[in-house]
Amino acid sequence: MRKTIIIIGICVLLFSTNVLTAKNINAGQTNKITEIKYINKYSINGPPDWATGEFNGTWGLSALGLPALELGWIEGYFSVLGIFGRIEGDFAEWKNNEPTAYLSCFVIGYFMTGAIGDYINPTNSTYFVGLGSPNENGEFYYRINLIVGPSWYMMGTWREI
Repeated sequence: MRKTIIIIGICVLLFSTNVLTAKNINAGQTNKITEIKYINKYSINGPPDWATGEFNGTWGLSALGLPALELGWIEGYFSVLGIFGRIEGDFAEWKNNEPTAYLSCFVIGYFMTGAIGDYINPTNSTYFVGLGSPNENGEFYYRINLIVGPSWYMMGTWREI
């Protein structure tokens, strides 16, 4: 019985985090694109006020938890307070110089949950959960599992700003 209550508590936590993320992301199509566009680190606005660091790397398909097929680049900003964190980033396929999609999530320890969306079609977004973490050497690896679809990964380097 105790295990069941713990599992239900974790599910409620993940669901509520997804709802909060969805509310922030879907605040309005116009606002959403303006809010997310500043995340691109080459933007004239620079890093957002909440950011404590930045990251860049690659993303692609994951097979058995390992990178299988590299598909594009990812970059963005993060904020960490103890075991809690926030990650906001842009990503695209290798053929695109401008970001075509965004990543917005909350991190609790090794777990992350949030939403991935499309700049081209702002109503097209999906929720995900993931596992991973940054290390002391300035590298990170996360495995991302969408609610429906294949497993993905993102990995690269990070630094504090």
